Amino acid sequence: MCAPDCYGLMFPDVSKLQFNKPNPGKVATIEIESRGIGIQHRALLIDQPQWETCLKCDRFEDCYKLGMAKLLMQQTLATLS
Repeated sequence: MCAPDCYGLMFPDVSKLQFNKPNPGKVATIEIESRGIGIQHRALLIDQPQWETCLKCDRFEDCYKLGMAKLLMQQTLATLS
């Protein structure tokens, strides 16, 4: 079985977040508002209808696991300096 084009893309790539614009994944979008110095607002937006669609996908379990593994690796890489 082939993976859909969105395979592993439920969540945004947190290693490439940009300020003042949506950082979308298939199911979740992160928004970070920054004006001047510092961050004024952070938001996590969930697309509930898309989540329901993903839940029905035959590849949901392994797609979700891949997405979570990518988030963990991105977090790990961000801590290395």
